Amino acid sequence: MPKTKKKPPLTAGVSQQRGKMTTKTLTIGEAVKSMNFLATNFMETNELDREALEISSKAISKNLLIRDYFMGMPKDFGLPFMTSLCKKMISEVDSSELLDLYAIYSAFLYEGGESELALDNLNKASEINNKHPLTELLVRVYEHAWEASSFSEMRSDIHSKVIAEAKKYAKDEI
Repeated sequence: MPKTKKKPPLTAGVSQQRGKMTTKTLTIGEAVKSMNFLATNFMETNELDREALEISSKAISKNLLIRDYFMGMPKDFGLPFMTSLCKKMISEVDSSELLDLYAIYSAFLYEGGESELALDNLNKASEINNKHPLTELLVRVYEHAWEASSFSEMRSDIHSKVIAEAKKYAKDEI
């Protein structure tokens, strides 16, 4: 049986009052913790923790800072791993949360040199919403045939700033 990390309290978004489950808001800090747990747990077990997946996918689709944090995670976890994680997330999330994941997965694939598969996933994102800012940006990037290394360079330039912003606004609601 594989050893798993102790699961952090990921009950963000839910509280109990007199035996009833009620919805509460999710903070940026809780979302970041959830995404990090999702990644480390997937690394150790090759399975997605359901609660962390739900929290993470909702946060990615609702908050630009969280989406940018997720896009920067290859700096910490490596591009092949994050590409695999993103693919697995796409196969298991609610269809209402696929747009950003398709776009991010497309960017990871493009950076990894898989242009055809990247374009296929960008098309899936465009079918959901062709006016989505990340989707529009990626269309321009692919049309201008940016070097795949540009993504890594941008990540190196901005990921530490995204982390700092996530810490600064950790208690803010998504």
